[in-house]
Amino acid sequence: MAFSAGLNLTDLNDYIAPSQTCIKPVEIPKAKQGGQAITVDGGGDYYEVGLDGTQTKLESASISLNDCLACSGCITSAESLLITAQSHRELAQRLAANAEAHAAGRPQDAALVVVSVAPQAYAALATRHGLTVTQTARRVTAALKDLGVELVFDTGFARDLSLLRIAREFVARRTRNAGPLPLLASACPGWVCYAEKTHDYALPYVSTTRSPQQVTGALVKTYLTPRSPSEVYHVCVMPCYDKKLEASREDFRLPGTEVREVDCVIATHELELFLADHGRADLRQAPEVPLDQPLSKLDPELGLARAAGTSSGGYLEYIMAHAARELFHIPLDAAAVERGEGGIQIRTVRNADFREVTLILPDGTVGLRFAAAYGFRNIQTLVRKLKLGRCSYDFVEVMACPSGCINGGGQPKPADMSAGPKAWIEACETSYRSLPIQAPVDNTALLAVAEEWLGNPDVTAPGADRYLATQYHALPKEPTAATVVGW
Repeated sequence: MAFSAGLNLTDLNDYIAPSQTCIKPVEIPKAKQGGQAITVDGGGDYYEVGLDGTQTKLESASISLNDCLACSGCITSAESLLITAQSHRELAQRLAANAEAHAAGRPQDAALVVVSVAPQAYAALATRHGLTVTQTARRVTAALKDLGVELVFDTGFARDLSLLRIAREFVARRTRNAGPLPLLASACPGWVCYAEKTHDYALPYVSTTRSPQQVTGALVKTYLTPRSPSEVYHVCVMPCYDKKLEASREDFRLPGTEVREVDCVIATHELELFLADHGRADLRQAPEVPLDQPLSKLDPELGLARAAGTSSGGYLEYIMAHAARELFHIPLDAAAVERGEGGIQIRTVRNADFREVTLILPDGTVGLRFAAAYGFRNIQTLVRKLKLGRCSYDFVEVMACPSGCINGGGQPKPADMSAGPKAWIEACETSYRSLPIQAPVDNTALLAVAEEWLGNPDVTAPGADRYLATQYHALPKEPTAATVVGW
């Protein structure tokens, strides 16, 4: 394979071990006397050597998730470093503290622990254990509640709110020049972080609609309970480690407070570790309990439900169907878009992770041209076209992971890899698609919550953007330790 001459193939390993090369530079106060030095021992620890030869170990400032978002030294390559900041151990410690408070007769000191689980996480666990997705959700809920969690929801409920808003945002941009096109999806924090650090010219195109994780965070902290938000400990289980970065953004603190809407994000694999640590690794032997209401996307008869479209959220399909109805009065639903019906043409471009979806009007002209771009190879092609003014799409569903969210870096891997990763991803996708389809407008619980929470089930009420919208920040590149010290 031929590589560009501009590439320096010194180290193709994406893993960065914890060391002095991935921390904030140690700040040493200047002293009047000269002669001091800094030395590094065989274990990688840094010491200040005084004039008398004594050595004082220097403290390393541990990198936080916020630091990582502002660093610009890397995008997602150091994710393995960051999982200790938000991990299943943090959840275990919180539950242990709650148990201690109850045992000591201080129930008022115990936080209300709420866990929200992404449907992609449930799909992967279902595939692993040979269960249906709804069976998996009920068994995970039973295990978590047995360990002290109060409430367990799925984020499909909040995703419906995201779909409702982003569809209206698209129509507003198309008809009222409320923003530039193409509209780029905003649910993937890996993509958003990449745009903020590397391609800030793309930020005006990125949807201002929050991801389902952060809509869930706002729901849990401001709507779910009369308890103070600071007394609620909210954990999200996600298929992707980048979701930890998203939860740490300053934009997602409750206004005027230090309270985060999502306190801790753990990956699907970390949920497996948590359950295994507490003797509940085999979900096939676990009991089932009913799923919690109201913040779950449930079919009254069949259990968990999904939006039409791929396991990355169905943004393309839902927005296409909504725009077809609003702009061209074509009675199209998202499920028909998924199937390629009603004037919809679907074709794969270049590779399986880049699809074009086009709406052909009755007169044969093109009404809308959408795309789905998964993986950084396709994202780079997209942003290059955007910069050159050659991007002809109206909307692009952008996801950093190849194959989308079902293949997130935090998903469990199969015990037997003989069939290959592609077969595993396809099996997880099949599990996800086995869920019944429920359109957001058919989610009666959602409409009731939106009416009570936002004042309007159509998510367009004044003030709704406080909970459903966000903003982005171009992050200037600054010299970091990574630019001075070899990785």
